[in-house]
Amino acid sequence: GGTLEQTRNVINNLRIPKIAPHISADRTIVLHPASTIYSAVPREDRERVGVTDGLVRVSVGWENSDELTELIADFDQSLSTM
Repeated sequence: GGTLEQTRNVINNLRIPKIAPHISADRTIVLHPASTIYSAVPREDRERVGVTDGLVRVSVGWENSDELTELIADFDQSLSTM
């Protein structure tokens, strides 16, 4: 629900997930739909279907339990920058 700048900061502060233009990996990845797959769609149309500047799509991968703990901590530290 943040601004475009806040959302970019959160994504850029993540250390573990990869930033991807599409969802198709076995590792956790993040995607910012408003600036990737919906970038050519007018803002009003995007927002009508729920694609806001603050939306981040996360595709959780096959990490083991140790990696999952690190991943959660990574999201916590990144979100704390908002």
